[in-house]
Formats: sequence, structure tokens, C-alpha cells
Amino acid sequence: MSKGVLEKWIKKAREYGFHALALDGQRNSKRQSMYQSKKNSSRLLTREEELLQENEYLRAENAFLKKLKALVDKRVATEKKSTRKSSNN
Repeated sequence: MSKGVLEKWIKKAREYGFHALALDGQRNSKRQSMYQSKKNSSRLLTREEELLQENEYLRAENAFLKKLKALVDKRVATEKKSTRKSSNN
């Protein structure tokens, strides 16, 4: 995973929230339009709708954090590998 991808996700999360990350890569326009209408809607939500939105948010946040952790783990492993090579010389 490249640094550019992570920066794109961070920007998208800041601008649109973690919900947008859950939609990233999905080509389901029905789900995207449902998200758009929920975000732009000013009506009061039922408790079930609130919980569904919260669940969607938490899933997106979890996916983002897993990807971030994988990127950090990869960077740490690369740094350890390069540190070992330089200490062997």
C-alpha cells in the first residue's frame, strides 16, 4: 500500500467521514445514493436508522484502522530489515 493511498483515505475521511471509506471501491450506486440521501437529509432519524448509521460508521472506521495498521506494520518491517542490513555491514 502506498503513502498516496493512505493520504487519499485520510482526506476522504476528513471531508466526508468514515462512511465514505466504506463506500470506497464499491461500485454499488444504490448504496452510494442511499448514503448521500441520509447525509443530506434533515429529518429526524428513528432509533433503528441511527443505529444502522452508527454501525456503518464503525465498520468503515474499523476497515480504515485495519488498513492503517497494515501500512504501519509494513513500514516498521521495512525499517527493521534496512536496519539489519546496515548493521551487518
